[in-house]
Amino acid sequence: MGDTARVTTEGLEVDIPITVCVSLDPSGLWSVEGAFDMRTGESIGDIGVHDFDGFSDFRAKVRRRVLRTLDEYDTFAPGIFYSIYIQIKDGGSEIGSASWFFWGPYIDDEDDDE
Repeated sequence: MGDTARVTTEGLEVDIPITVCVSLDPSGLWSVEGAFDMRTGESIGDIGVHDFDGFSDFRAKVRRRVLRTLDEYDTFAPGIFYSIYIQIKDGGSEIGSASWFFWGPYIDDEDDDE
């Protein structure tokens, strides 16, 4: 967990910074090029969102898909407080962000088919 974990009076807390890289394609949609765990710089794999309209609620959709992808790898342990911060970037420019805070394990109770 490296320097993103800390012990507090409430227990263990873990920060997980994620960057989702996107580019604007000729059709006017944002295309997802990759999602990366910034603690290691490694890809977290396909998040299942390939393009989105910038006027949609893309922040929530990207957040849900990142959390589901991380959850597939058993990232979230019981009794640990997680702070997830997701930056959505086109090159060096941030076009959006999303945060999520919860006690592990993550429970996916949201519908993603909006």
